[in-house]
This record gives sequence, structure tokens and C-alpha cells, in this order.
Amino acid sequence: MTSPDSADEPPPARQEVRRPLRPRVRAAAGAARDRFEGSSAQVFLRQLGALSFIDSTLLFGALQVIYERVFGQPHRGWKDVLRFATWAAVLFGFLVVDSVISDRVHAVAGPVGQGLVTYVGVTVFFWWTMYFLLAGRVSWRRLVRPAVLTALLWIGLELFSTVYFSSSIIDDSRLYGTIGVVFSLMVWFIAIGAVVVLGAAAGATWDQRKARSGDTRP
Repeated sequence: MTSPDSADEPPPARQEVRRPLRPRVRAAAGAARDRFEGSSAQVFLRQLGALSFIDSTLLFGALQVIYERVFGQPHRGWKDVLRFATWAAVLFGFLVVDSVISDRVHAVAGPVGQGLVTYVGVTVFFWWTMYFLLAGRVSWRRLVRPAVLTALLWIGLELFSTVYFSSSIIDDSRLYGTIGVVFSLMVWFIAIGAVVVLGAAAGATWDQRKARSGDTRP
């Protein structure tokens, strides 16, 4: 039996009730979400989403797909990722070398000599580009004419760019700001794609016609 005084005894001290973990996690997540809303990180990610960042970056690999389609070769997919990365590094080196020696060649050989050296260098580069990106599945001989025509179109684009794009970028920047410059650059990239497609397709057609004419000779 309990003593009469037991009812008057103070209740034992309650242990501190710990806050459940799940509500604390939700509160932290809510606070992080509130800080993220309207932040620079959110704007940046929203821009990448609007531009379809992954798809846009993969479009740079379309140069290889173009050549595969033109020359009737199957696409090898992820097997050529390292190959394309190597090509991009070589392209960067080619552009650096071209910018370094361009003025020197112009001083020694004049504008005509500079144009000839540039044309030969671009032809060799596109010739190697097609052979390398196609993993050697198309012979060097079949790629000569596409490389020659692509380089010719490239030189034409360079001449057109010096006349049009330089002034266009300045004017668009004054009229529309940054978005105007972006628009001009997008047009320039489209022009580069047109050079690659037209050069490869016309060169392949030229090569096929030569091959057919050779087969019909007695």
C-alpha cells in the first residue's frame, strides 16, 4: 500500500523530449528552398534548362554524325567520345597556331600568300578531321574533294565574316545589348554548320561522279 504522503510528492522530473528528426529535416529543407528561390543559382539553372544545356552541348558532336551520314557509315555512339574530345583539343591547337603565325605570314608573303597558306592549312585540317572522326572507315582518297570544297567554303566564310559579322556584332550590341551579340554569334555558328554540311555533301557528290565516270570508261 502506498503511504498517504505519496500523493503529495512532486512528480519526477521529465526527461527533455527531443524533437523528432523528420520535422527538423523538413524545416532545414524548407529554409534551403527559401534561400534558393530567386537566387543567382536558381536563375543560372533556369537558363540552362531553357537552353536545353545537355542537348546543346551534344550538338557539338553533330560534326561527326554529319560525316557518317554523308559517307554512309553507321554511328558508333559512345565509342567515339574520346575520339571527339581529341579532335576538339587538336582544333584548339590549330586555332592557336593559326592566330600566332597569321601576322608573320602576312608580313612575309603578303595577303595573297597568307590566303594560300591558310587555305592549304584548312584543307589539311578538314581532310584529317573527316578521316579521324570517321575512324578510318573512309579512305583518304575519297576525302580529298570534300576537304578541298569545305576549305574553300571556309575561306569564303572568313572573308564574309570580316565584312559582315564584325560590324554586325557592334551594331547589335549597341541596339539590343548582350542578346544582340548572342544572336550574331548564333548566326555565325549556323554558317559554320552550313559550311561543314555543304562542303562534305558537295565533295562526296563530286567524288561519286568521278568514280562513275571512271567506271564507264572503256
